[in-house]
Amino acid sequence: MNPPTDIVIGIRITREFPVEEMVGTCWESLYTHTHNFRPIVVDDSSDEQGARFIEGLIKGRRDIILIRTHFQHWYTRAFNLGLRMVRTPTVVLLNCDTVLDTGWMEELYAVKDEVAQQGRVGLVGSTMSLEEPRRYEVCRHPGYVTAHCWLADMQALFEASASRGMPGIYLDETNPLMIHIRSDVEMSYKMMELGWLCVSSFKSLVGHAGGRTWGYQLGAIPHSLEMVSYRY
Repeated sequence: MNPPTDIVIGIRITREFPVEEMVGTCWESLYTHTHNFRPIVVDDSSDEQGARFIEGLIKGRRDIILIRTHFQHWYTRAFNLGLRMVRTPTVVLLNCDTVLDTGWMEELYAVKDEVAQQGRVGLVGSTMSLEEPRRYEVCRHPGYVTAHCWLADMQALFEASASRGMPGIYLDETNPLMIHIRSDVEMSYKMMELGWLCVSSFKSLVGHAGGRTWGYQLGAIPHSLEMVSYRY
């Protein structure tokens, strides 16, 4: 079993993007296929109906931290709010348009442990591939590890933020080009620059609706979600 792990999930539900079904599927798969974890949910200014839906998801669960914003922070700032509440050495950053299957986190940890023989591992990201024969690939510049599902070392995140002169602001939220996307590119580059290894894991069962990424063991992921588009 994986060690205790905080999982940060950013969610925004509005009438423009009424993604309750998608978030519910992610939530159900999280609690069905994950062990030894604590969710940190960042409700990034959902509308009233969306906020009620999120309240329904977490109702009765005492292990959850809920953070609510009063205006939209977008991906990078929202996840930074959640990262400041993390208390485990390793954290998962998880998009709410993902679908998880059996052993997904255990596989990320197994890859992290194997690659640790080569050096310090800053992050392992799920990048499923049906055709890819390898278990993982250590990233080399200018490559990067996409961030819809990251297993990240908190010390590596701290060193990256400190190197920018912004301790505790983990993802770079000062660059307007990275508020919604591309913060994963910057973080991968920064970690590699500091001597941390970044790794793509091809066999961790995490489907990503927004990226149309299903890959390995496609049959395990609900096909009804394949054409869903989520913009957060």
